[in-house]
Amino acid sequence: MKRAPSKDWPRLLTPAPGCFPPAAPMRQTERVLHLALFPERNRFGSLPRALRSIATHYEEVDHMRVDGPADQLGVDVARPTALFTDARAAWAYSQQQDAAPFSAPVVSTNYRPREIMRNSRLPDEVCKAAARIKPTIVFAHMQTPSALDDGNVIARLRAQCDPSCVIVQFDGDQHWTPSDWRRQWYTNLGALIDASLTSECHFQAEYARMGVRHPGFLAVAVADGWDTFSPPEACGNPPIIMLASKWACLEGYGSRLNAVALCQDWYGPAGFAVYGNNWEGTPSARPYLTAAQELGAYRDAKAALSMSIRNDLTRYTSDRLFRCLYAGAVTLVERFPDCEGLGLEHGVNCLIWSGAKELYACCQAARNMPPEQSQPLRQAAKALGRQHTWQCRMPELLAIVDAVRAERGQ
Repeated sequence: MKRAPSKDWPRLLTPAPGCFPPAAPMRQTERVLHLALFPERNRFGSLPRALRSIATHYEEVDHMRVDGPADQLGVDVARPTALFTDARAAWAYSQQQDAAPFSAPVVSTNYRPREIMRNSRLPDEVCKAAARIKPTIVFAHMQTPSALDDGNVIARLRAQCDPSCVIVQFDGDQHWTPSDWRRQWYTNLGALIDASLTSECHFQAEYARMGVRHPGFLAVAVADGWDTFSPPEACGNPPIIMLASKWACLEGYGSRLNAVALCQDWYGPAGFAVYGNNWEGTPSARPYLTAAQELGAYRDAKAALSMSIRNDLTRYTSDRLFRCLYAGAVTLVERFPDCEGLGLEHGVNCLIWSGAKELYACCQAARNMPPEQSQPLRQAAKALGRQHTWQCRMPELLAIVDAVRAERGQ
């Protein structure tokens, strides 16, 4: 596919509609400080490996784990005793002086008590790591508030970095809109650093109006070589599957819940299964799959549904889509704006649908598709999936870094 910047580049670090993002030539000349999400968010270590591929020196700080349990900070806390299905109630609870970080399955981007922020060791740990390598890139994979949201802390960090350093934050999922009170930490930090990247092309102009510097786009990705880490393992899946969890307080699950209900009505548990967390009480619910079972399910299913939290945001998708494609599944993609900009082509590498009528038509087409038709589609899906690995994101990240430096005159 063609690569091209948007007309707003570099103020907005976004690609042109229908195009892949700009990419710089690969190089291994940077010194990278990676503020990583805890390992469960990146099971195969593929993002660290990709960042190492552009680096002569690499340091990693697991920013979600630096401070450890709250009781190690001298904070007298009690474990929560209830689940919260309302985000505002969860936020209010988490801000109490005696509230512990959630252990329950509640997705919230604001869950740490204020006392932990005040006593956080993260600024010192990040500055120590920077002092060891004098980074030229700080890549902060952030999805929650942290003690970095402070002008003095960022000034301390910059003092330990190379003058050419570009500090980037990246949120690889969609949580809240820019003006939502739960997103203020992201916009505050974005005004202090050099670039703030999200996995959609919808909100960058709004972020810029709010003072975020160089808001941009970096898509999530699949692990390089994911299909070779372990042999696919059969899990006895029915012909149509969906791999997706259901969380308590993120908004926007209506379309997903409706699709699951429809597929249950059409095919029953023998013909459809949804694999993931928190589907208890759903007739077609199955347990969360291991990586090997996931590969086996995508191999053996006639079709795999791919739906994200929202279907109305430009280019927004979860990494589930790229895992489906990479594994060679016949992927039924719920249509979203500029999905073509990710390389999706209906009938070529996936089937694209909107609404119940099109979903049913795609399910039926996949169920009845002969091998001579499904195999070319699966092969095209694999080829597209291999263009959406973390290693493939590195030239795109370097193009963003280069654009920031060029604007500085470096």
